Amino acid sequence: MRLVQAAHGTALPGAVAFKLYDTYGFPCDLTRTIVEEKGLTLDDTGFECEMEKQRSLSENFAGSGEKAVADVYKALREELGAIQFLGYETRGGGRQVLALLDEHGRRAKVRGAGSGSS
Repeated sequence: MRLVQAAHGTALPGAVAFKLYDTYGFPCDLTRTIVEEKGLTLDDTGFECEMEKQRSLSENFAGSGEKAVADVYKALREELGAIQFLGYETRGGGRQVLALLDEHGRRAKVRGAGSGSS
């Protein structure tokens, strides 16, 4: 409310309402109720504009799921099987490098144990 009052306005900017919604999960209808209780309005057009920007960004985002995983990693999992991360349960145990990738994402050769490599 201080933001609206400082700007000598009567409407909460849509960008502010959207940030409350997008960043903190604060529902827009609750924001509207609070703003109206203070005798102000909510800039619905500005809110919808910000929502459209966000939708546009999310359509172009590959995400962190299967789409974002490069094919080389999928092929390695298929060939070598899934691994189990034990870092929280133990510090010891045998370790073996099963595959390496170069800076271009191509598979590099791995010398076997006992080959004299360190």
